[in-house]
Amino acid sequence: MSILDYFDGVVQVSASAGDNKLGGEDFVQVLQHYFLTQCSTLSNAQKQRIQTSSECWQVFEHAKRQLSKEKSVKIALTLDEQVHEAIISEEDFRQAAQPLIARLRQPIERALRDAKLNPASIDGIILVGGSTRMPIIRKAIAQWFQRLPLSVINPDEAIARGAAVQAALIARNQNLEEVVLTDVMPFSLGTTVGVDMPNGQRVNDRFSPIIERNMPVPISREEHYVTSQDNQTKLHFDIRQGESAISSENILLGEMFVTVPPRPRGEVGITVRFSYDINGLLEVDLTNDELDIQVNQVFQHNSHNLSEAEVQASREKLAKLKIHPRDQQENRYLLEKAKRLYENYLGEDRATISEFLAYFETELESQDEGRIHRARKKMQECLARYDTGWLL
Repeated sequence: MSILDYFDGVVQVSASAGDNKLGGEDFVQVLQHYFLTQCSTLSNAQKQRIQTSSECWQVFEHAKRQLSKEKSVKIALTLDEQVHEAIISEEDFRQAAQPLIARLRQPIERALRDAKLNPASIDGIILVGGSTRMPIIRKAIAQWFQRLPLSVINPDEAIARGAAVQAALIARNQNLEEVVLTDVMPFSLGTTVGVDMPNGQRVNDRFSPIIERNMPVPISREEHYVTSQDNQTKLHFDIRQGESAISSENILLGEMFVTVPPRPRGEVGITVRFSYDINGLLEVDLTNDELDIQVNQVFQHNSHNLSEAEVQASREKLAKLKIHPRDQQENRYLLEKAKRLYENYLGEDRATISEFLAYFETELESQDEGRIHRARKKMQECLARYDTGWLL
């Protein structure tokens, strides 16, 4: 599920969400299960053969496609010279697939929530992928959004057409109008941590997101982690993708290790920076300037088709993003200006400047470009009231 906003030649992805464990094959499996429950004459051995046979699977796949055109379909399998049949209607299929349809709703609601929209705010719905031909899906979407999906775009061709347009834009094909495409993170990336509870207990296997879903890409973010045990000599960082609070339930992309000197817990820290680009390349940096630790690794979980030259070009672009917002020139200027004005004023004026300075520093630590942009504007307006130029 992607929410797109189009204005002035710019196509912006406002939010994206999905269930990477849900697909068309799950609906085929529903038909298989329905057939097995309807044919009481099947032996356990025959049921096992049906569940493992690719030929039987193709029969159920064909039945799924037929239900996109017809109100009911007859499924027939010949086993041991005996024909086993079951008739399934569109309504039977809808009832049997209810758990899957419920799962389909979850990423839709998540994307709407992330984009801060409601279903009535959506101007048009485009269904993509062959599975969206199924009436049970089209009807569910229409019911949730209270409107019919657009039918002028072939769902089987939509992704291929989009890829062709993107390729043409990259090649600056003169047959296309200039369109700018912006994208967001489709999932969160982070690592595994332990959390100390107020009662003194420690809960492990918690997911700590470093780059959260729906942040604009390319993007670079960092977090700081410290040792959890006295005299700990090694820090283990596993790189995970997903949205579960239980870290082990998220997809493992890779692992990194850092050797550190033995010290009391919490006294040795590592800054972990994730940098991600539009090609799906993830670069991870582990650093500690005091201990002269610098470890770098590139993960190409979604970018295996990139050549070495393309990977290097992506890394060079990401390197320009590896600056914390507090170190960016325009933000440093505002921080120093606020400190200078604080020195020049007294009383309530000084307190106001201090309050805005603390607010701006907090927003910089969020590393959220939207929040920082708004905070920078407020900071500039505040300081302009006090920066009246020279008195003499």
